[in-house]
Amino acid sequence: MSSNVPQRVRDGATLSACILEALEKRGDDEVMFALLRHRHCDSSNAGWLEGSSDAVDGMEAGITVERVTKRIWCAFVALLERRVFTSSHDHGTLLPVGGAHGTPGDEPGVVDECDVGVYSRETFYACLVESVCLCLGWTFCLFRPDDPPLRLQRLEQRRRPRCKLHSDDIASLLRGALSVDENNASSRELEAVGAGTNPPTRLPVAQIDDSRVAYYMYTSGSTRDPKCVVVSRGNLRAYLLRFILDKDGLAVVDPRCRFFCLSSPFFDPSIGDMLVGLCTPHGVLYTCTQEDLLNGRVAPLLACVQPTHVVSTPAVWSSLTAAGHLLSFLSSSTPPMKVFLGGEHMSQELINTWADKVELYNVYGVTEVTIYQSVWRIFPGTRAEDVKCGPGVGTRIRVQSLDAASDMFLGDRDASESEGGLCQELCEPARADYGEVVLYGDQVCCGYTEDTASSSFGYDPSTGERFFCTGDIGRLVSTGVGGRPELELRGRRDWEMKLNGQRVALEEVEGTVQRALEGLSSQCACFCIQSTSGTPAIGAAVVLTDVVSGELLRDHKDGVSAALEELLALHLPSFMVPRRWLLFANGASLPQTPTGKVSRTQLAVDAVQGQREELGAQPKGKHDGCNWEEDELYRVVQSVWQSMLGVPIRCDTHYIHAGGDSLGALKLSHAVYLRLHAGSHAGIDEHGRLPPPFQPCVLLQHPRFGDYVQALREGWTAAPLNDEPKPASGEAVPVLLPLLPSPQVLSRAETAADFLFREVVAAQGAGIADRLLHHGLVDVNGHNSRTHRCSTPLHVAVASCYSLEQELPTLRVVEVLLQHGARLTAVTPDGVTAAHLASSRSATILQRLLGHDRGVVHCRDIRQQSLLHFAARSGNVEAVRLLHHYGLKVDTRDKWQRTPVHWAVLNGHTAVLEEMALRCASSAITVSTTAIVKAPESNGSSAKRHRFPGNETARFTRLARKKTYLAYETLHEIADRIHPGNDQVKRLCDCLAPSVGEAAAAE
Repeated sequence: MSSNVPQRVRDGATLSACILEALEKRGDDEVMFALLRHRHCDSSNAGWLEGSSDAVDGMEAGITVERVTKRIWCAFVALLERRVFTSSHDHGTLLPVGGAHGTPGDEPGVVDECDVGVYSRETFYACLVESVCLCLGWTFCLFRPDDPPLRLQRLEQRRRPRCKLHSDDIASLLRGALSVDENNASSRELEAVGAGTNPPTRLPVAQIDDSRVAYYMYTSGSTRDPKCVVVSRGNLRAYLLRFILDKDGLAVVDPRCRFFCLSSPFFDPSIGDMLVGLCTPHGVLYTCTQEDLLNGRVAPLLACVQPTHVVSTPAVWSSLTAAGHLLSFLSSSTPPMKVFLGGEHMSQELINTWADKVELYNVYGVTEVTIYQSVWRIFPGTRAEDVKCGPGVGTRIRVQSLDAASDMFLGDRDASESEGGLCQELCEPARADYGEVVLYGDQVCCGYTEDTASSSFGYDPSTGERFFCTGDIGRLVSTGVGGRPELELRGRRDWEMKLNGQRVALEEVEGTVQRALEGLSSQCACFCIQSTSGTPAIGAAVVLTDVVSGELLRDHKDGVSAALEELLALHLPSFMVPRRWLLFANGASLPQTPTGKVSRTQLAVDAVQGQREELGAQPKGKHDGCNWEEDELYRVVQSVWQSMLGVPIRCDTHYIHAGGDSLGALKLSHAVYLRLHAGSHAGIDEHGRLPPPFQPCVLLQHPRFGDYVQALREGWTAAPLNDEPKPASGEAVPVLLPLLPSPQVLSRAETAADFLFREVVAAQGAGIADRLLHHGLVDVNGHNSRTHRCSTPLHVAVASCYSLEQELPTLRVVEVLLQHGARLTAVTPDGVTAAHLASSRSATILQRLLGHDRGVVHCRDIRQQSLLHFAARSGNVEAVRLLHHYGLKVDTRDKWQRTPVHWAVLNGHTAVLEEMALRCASSAITVSTTAIVKAPESNGSSAKRHRFPGNETARFTRLARKKTYLAYETLHEIADRIHPGNDQVKRLCDCLAPSVGEAAAAE
């Protein structure tokens, strides 16, 4: 490590002097640090939040706070000092005030040791210890208690902390300080009575030279042992004066500043935030527990404090917005808070959400130059790609040309031509504008503890300033006459990778993905991963804003991923389009590092793990997600599916999403049975019941084609029909009926596009569907035509609504499809419209469809079933009530001569029967009233002949015998067969039988 460290900041004062001056101005009972948490956590010192709003509402009543006043803090210093000296004495190393360190580099082998090791994940405890160390001149280092044991052991051996403090130790010391303060309260009162005033609190501040080491900070983001940065007290003081207090920096000038820290203790901004509580006369640093932060419970804490300043990362702030509902908690009556977000790029959604509600700033900095070095205000309407880092604040920023850094940046000369072509494809500005960002000034740290000859630290011989080469690639953009140039980042040197012989800046790909998916995602990150062949590939993780069901997203991940790739192919060369996707539903957040940044390492690990799991479950030679062998049984059943559903069938085709329904499951299962038994009806009873494993319930339990074939194979092996031997896997199936030809109406490209669009719709991705349709990449009707009947994306959208929670997402997809011209009259091979499916799923969706085209209300499918039949079969009372409003009758009959009432009885939907009975009773009263008012004609010649209730059963029996082999059953016969002993169903049958032309009571 270099020993050339500036002795003092240029104005001559020291960090110790700044601390002492602030403490002298602060009252003994003023709060310096405060820990907020929800009441479920154990807290022994709950109280009112100093500096917050004047009224405590129900939300604030559930929040507790541990307050550390100046007096309590001084008692904590004394107890900690005693603890450290005791620990040093036990280890045979007496620790003097000011620590064991002189100027870095004066004592080789000793300079790398630290006085205090902090092992706490709680920022509040870490800040308390750090503030004491700065006052007494002790050096400190943060260690992650959850580090792998061997790695933690190596890091400890390098720093060799003389005293180790864990969270329990610090909490115990704080309780002791609170107890001391309470015990001394009475004695202070007596002294105040005798002397007329409270005695001043002794301030435990040692005068330490700024050349001494303040702390050691390990950098993040490395899978190996991280580098350790050495920060001097002079570096820290420069950051305090020239960034925290500067009007162009954090501008902590409010005498009653309420500063909320949302940083991990292992992220160096938390140390800078600590200075607000220590080095400002009246400022308060608020923090929360890591448990509340990780579980999205920080929003009410922020609302309770109404902070003036917040420093965090875009990942953390986005997670509070999505999962924590932060917007709903914030008050509009208080001045807007200043929110400083740094460490990574902001998404467009974050900017759109917050730029007009708070003073939003982008901050830029590197650990090696003491936390942050520039600030840029983000105003409403700013686009994410236009966000800059701003001019240097307290630090001079230069951009070293790439030519000068060619040995570091353009290592592969053979790639120069490809790079030029890549720049053209990306429409980039001239590369001459870009270079490596180099930072100069007093905030530049002392170096790394394990320094190497190729260190990025150095001195400018012309000015004597210390500098650090950041490895960031950017340019300085002019702001006009008199304005300082602003830094605009492009990426990093170490984010580059080589694909197909061409250099690719991963951050550029990520920026393009964010822009292309603007409005579709709340978070996006790209990462590098090795493909199965061992070559590098680009992966992407996206949190989709309009997909609310994680289960649906997992089921349709392949199709949604393919759709995203199609959209990105409009913006990126093919070799730069991410091919490995991690998809998250709305409300989720990407994994974070301990410092609050997106953990691309963890994303890559998750992607590799998912890839291994897929390969482990996939037989050799299969690349379409099918896990089962394509034997003769597979091909026979596939032919039946294709002929019945009218769409190409893949191994992962979902029966419901391909346009099937519960009644169609009976028809398809019946067709499969006949195909496998040479057209023989043997084994099918008089009610149409199929033997196992050909029952419709098997299809509904295994709706994906590959799973259904496997269920047939296993069930048929376990229970062969009439001792008929089931061929083993791979043997021929004795089929006498010819296989129906597969539909070949779509090209290969159309089939692929149609598949991915259906998957997007099934996952309820309204925004992605809208974008695909807008760019003309897919057909809104799924290539449905008069000659090619098949389920449409609208069928798929309606079928994806399984619950009330999914109703609104489904409705959004339906709106998109209707806006782009989806036809409600499009039918499946069974004549089923989307309105039929909506009748069985959701009255709200059905109402929207009928509002778009009322003409479909009277449509019937190939089985002559009306919308009311579908609603009654599924037990959808709201849909039944809606269809009654549209004038549909309960006595409408299908090919089996069954009315909606028959299907309601058959499926045991008593609520539907009660609604129908109420409707019929109401209609009967209306008809009776009309008959009384209207007098019959005298001669009766024009009187219409009416059928009387109870005289139609024989006719229905004859009609059923002509159209189907199933025997006709009256309502009472069905009730006696399916629901014997159910008096409620029988009573409802008595009420409804006359309305459908049957006798009022069972004979």
